[in-house]
Amino acid sequence: RVNKGEALEIPKDKQDFFETLFFLQENYGFKHTQTSAANIDRLFSHTQKPFVDLPKWREQLDRVLLDLELRYDTIEVVSGDGGVHGAEPSCEYRDVFNLDVTSHYPTIVINFGLLGEKTPLFESIYKKRLELKAKKDDRTAQIEAGGLKIVLNTTYRVLNGDKGWFAIEDKTAGTFVCVYGQYTLCVLMRMLLDNGAKIIQINTDGVMFAGIDEATI
Repeated sequence: RVNKGEALEIPKDKQDFFETLFFLQENYGFKHTQTSAANIDRLFSHTQKPFVDLPKWREQLDRVLLDLELRYDTIEVVSGDGGVHGAEPSCEYRDVFNLDVTSHYPTIVINFGLLGEKTPLFESIYKKRLELKAKKDDRTAQIEAGGLKIVLNTTYRVLNGDKGWFAIEDKTAGTFVCVYGQYTLCVLMRMLLDNGAKIIQINTDGVMFAGIDEATI
């Protein structure tokens, strides 16, 4: 309970959260009375529904998965609703590398214009986050980058919704992001295998591997 005119003291463990919230309110019009999803829906509501050839990319994904199964001695790769997955059940390696795709799903949203006329706004937020994230010693920049990560990731979740609650819901576009993301990651895995890598794990937006040197990568 806070009396009128009395300063509100925010616990230290909550300060980052509130600073992130204030940043989104001041810069992107977020309303604290709405959920993140509702704020995202209002921010990116668009009228130009993009066309994506989902059957084509499902077929491409199936082809590369079959290729990995038949032509390579490697881990079993499973395609799922959230991403592609696979791992060695038990292993020990030296000189292990982990390739992580930066903002994998948001990049697909941008490249295919999946938010219609609001895609440039989404892209500007994506670029701003990378700029802030690079300032590793700047606490304020890291807090703001964390806020923009919430924007980017929540946008994909709302886009992929099928409840009919939000205007930007587009299940076809959302599923396409996941399918195309899996396809590109499997292609990356195949390129690594072709260069002699031993795949340890593949998971949504990254591949862990050993057996080749950094120069080859």
